Amino acid sequence: MRKRLNLTYLLLGIAASLVVLVAFITGAPSVPALFEKLQTRRPGSSTLSEATADPITFVSFLTGALDKRLTDIQRNEFVRSHNGRRVTWEGYVIGVKEDRMGPNRAFHLTFRSEPRQADWGPFHWNFAMAWFPDAAKQDLLTLRDGQQVVVSGILDAARDPGHPTLSDPRLEKIYP
Repeated sequence: MRKRLNLTYLLLGIAASLVVLVAFITGAPSVPALFEKLQTRRPGSSTLSEATADPITFVSFLTGALDKRLTDIQRNEFVRSHNGRRVTWEGYVIGVKEDRMGPNRAFHLTFRSEPRQADWGPFHWNFAMAWFPDAAKQDLLTLRDGQQVVVSGILDAARDPGHPTLSDPRLEKIYP
């Protein structure tokens, strides 16, 4: 019995040492963070953890951020809960402009949540902007007004929720 007990403690010690060693190598600050780093990714999944990806749509964000039935503090809390998270939004191009304000902000894409129609919906005056570096120029040159696109980026709506900005954007899909 004593030998089995010693063997159990020895195996537990080895397992704990391996966890500490792997945590040290990967730089994980805690055991849950270690398991998050070691988690296998599904094919096609984002490199971001699920906690930082936000599934809210452009229309859903505008609906919550601009809902007049909510109090100011409720709207602010709604915006704050999504701010700084990566979103993937579908929209319609308003325009692409070149802007030489800084080295990382060469082009900005402006898009709205609904297509231009005779009877626009409730968000036709609201739009989002995504700032792209020079590397995205070739893709941005192919866009035309009214074209449907899918853009992902880090949401910044702190200044004006009706006109949010996406930083670190990616042009995920361009519809014909």
